[in-house]
Amino acid sequence: MIFLLTPITLILIFYLIGNLFSKLLNLENTEKPIFALGFIVLVLNYGYFNLNLKIEIIFYFLSVLALAAIIFTIKSTNFDIKNYKFLIHIFIVLIPLSLIGIIYGEQYYVFRGNIYDHFVYLSSGLSFFNYDYNELSKLSIDGVKQSNNEFYLLHILNVINSRPSAQLFLSFLINLKFIDVIEINYIFKLIIFGLTFLSSYNLFYFIIKNREKSLLISLTFIFSFFYFYNHEIDAHSLLLSLPFFFLIIKYTIELKESLYNFNNIFFAKFILVASIYFIVYPNGGSIVAIPIFIYFIYIILKYKVDNLRLKKIIVFVFIFILLILPTYKTTIMYLINSEIPVGLSHKVDFWGYYGAFIFGKDNPVHNLEVVNQIKEMWASGNSFLNISLAAIKANVETGNIFFFLNIIPSIFGFYHFTTSDVYGIFNYFLFVFLIFLNFIIIKIYFKNIYFIFTKNNNLNLILRIFLFYFIIFFLFLVLKNQIWSAIKLYFILSPIFFIILILDLSKDKPMITKKYILFLLMLLPIYKYSQFNNGIGVLDSFPSIINKDSKIYTQWSVDRSKLENCKSLKYDLNDKFHKIYISLLFNHKKEKNYERICKISLEKNKFVLQYIE
Repeated sequence: MIFLLTPITLILIFYLIGNLFSKLLNLENTEKPIFALGFIVLVLNYGYFNLNLKIEIIFYFLSVLALAAIIFTIKSTNFDIKNYKFLIHIFIVLIPLSLIGIIYGEQYYVFRGNIYDHFVYLSSGLSFFNYDYNELSKLSIDGVKQSNNEFYLLHILNVINSRPSAQLFLSFLINLKFIDVIEINYIFKLIIFGLTFLSSYNLFYFIIKNREKSLLISLTFIFSFFYFYNHEIDAHSLLLSLPFFFLIIKYTIELKESLYNFNNIFFAKFILVASIYFIVYPNGGSIVAIPIFIYFIYIILKYKVDNLRLKKIIVFVFIFILLILPTYKTTIMYLINSEIPVGLSHKVDFWGYYGAFIFGKDNPVHNLEVVNQIKEMWASGNSFLNISLAAIKANVETGNIFFFLNIIPSIFGFYHFTTSDVYGIFNYFLFVFLIFLNFIIIKIYFKNIYFIFTKNNNLNLILRIFLFYFIIFFLFLVLKNQIWSAIKLYFILSPIFFIILILDLSKDKPMITKKYILFLLMLLPIYKYSQFNNGIGVLDSFPSIINKDSKIYTQWSVDRSKLENCKSLKYDLNDKFHKIYISLLFNHKKEKNYERICKISLEKNKFVLQYIE
């Protein structure tokens, strides 16, 4: 039950903390937990990196704050049980993924799509928990002395300043001693899942002013491809940023009216959310800032904003700079030294894995032989056009003859309806359905894009700027052969494409374009988790597991109680991720009851622990 009760309890606590400054910022009920999360993110970043506080100390401080929030709420004359109805919705939303975690177990949730990033996030989180910043910085220079006992440290000391907010939040959760470190990661994802649902509901209710339909749309988003892609590849920083991105979209829509009347509270909220978004995910912050800045300048010029308002704007921009400045090493310098050079010039070949879904479930680009062929072409400097033609040829030669019908549905959220060689004659039924689906998707997008460019309400104008920006930036990246960066760009802006797909933008008050589209989108997790398959789910080209052998040939479980009796470890393991996994569990609880030296090995795909001294 920890996968259900822990996230809902923490979201309730976040809501209560949000009560403390709800009047000051005029927060809606669905905004309160998200602002509280943002406050926690700021405290963690400032406290750990600037004040060199241990995460445990910050946890105690926030626990006292939570206690004060509970007392404040109980004594408040405005207490109304109706304000907590949203918790029922979150509870229901969390049930499916909680049950998957409970039923499928550790083999499923030990890691999902990207074993590399997953263990970096978790190892960084445990490192932040066990060491203060000065200690970690010293270790990154001097090295780790007890490499066997603290193997998890070896591969993260060079990335402790790399957008660490998700890792800090993981370290914050590690203080929950009754949950082990591997389970903490899944609880992290469930918390963000619930908060993204709340944030998206906040946006869509603002747009369409209908509670039931807004709930349906928000439910669709979190269970659709647009969210689940990032959920499955363990993109922790992007996931943590999503609750803030939905509020940024909402506040941008409100910007014109708030600028005209100059609502100080509105701008304080906007700047606070924008700064947290940037701190959490500087990649996304730097991308999203440009179209919003263009829209902002357009409003200032079109409506001839006076000098008094301009001075106030400058003050709020200065506040934004002040908020992010203490994190400059982990955000601005990270972008300059790492993310921008990699994103714009390095020829990384991750796109073959992360983009293989585009041609459908049986895309041969996901197969090893074809992957090697594509990599050779990539390394030899072939153009993206030639590589694409080679991928198309591979699809035809391997019998994936319906791949051309899979492309548009895969890109826009209907990957689970693409064809597969295991379906046999059923592919011909899918062929007919895919023709219909392609027609519907194209019709919806063309119709909405037409109205985006012909109707000048706030939402349409913002979507127009985002579309122009995306097309120009996307083409630039593709022409530079930066395909992985182009894919990341799409998924950072995926809420924008989701909005265009599910809303009818021809009306001044947008409504759901086709309800059946929403229901079709929500079927992806049912398809993906319909098989256990060593914890992988359905094996296909969707980026769930980079190396399926890491699941198939390893039973990711070890006797925790026996491991806790060890004082030190010796590894008889060849795989570094096996060592990291054991090291994380071993170092999660520092208290050791026995002075035994233990050897850990892998026998018949199982971890075996032996006392050797």
